[in-house]
Amino acid sequence: MSPVFPHPLVRTHPESGKKHLYLDAATEVEIVGLEPEEGSKLIEQLRQHLNQPKFYYQHKWSVGDIVYWDNQATLHYRQAFDPNERRVLKRVSLAGSRPF
Repeated sequence: MSPVFPHPLVRTHPESGKKHLYLDAATEVEIVGLEPEEGSKLIEQLRQHLNQPKFYYQHKWSVGDIVYWDNQATLHYRQAFDPNERRVLKRVSLAGSRPF
């Protein structure tokens, strides 16, 4: 069994001070202090809120594109690439902060 690491459901961005949900679409979560059924309902409502097209950005790739995002405040997902097309990915990760 994996260890449990509680984290806040609402996170404060360390630079902007803005608050945002610290939740993704697939991770199994529960809310400390709420009954499981009540917590599950709230998580489902929050996921429905996050999964609105007005929050989406879908990049239309061109040769030479560079895309970057703040991993502390962005949910990201990509659809599968065509396996017949060449794809070169170079990733750079910078140190972040602990959620608070």
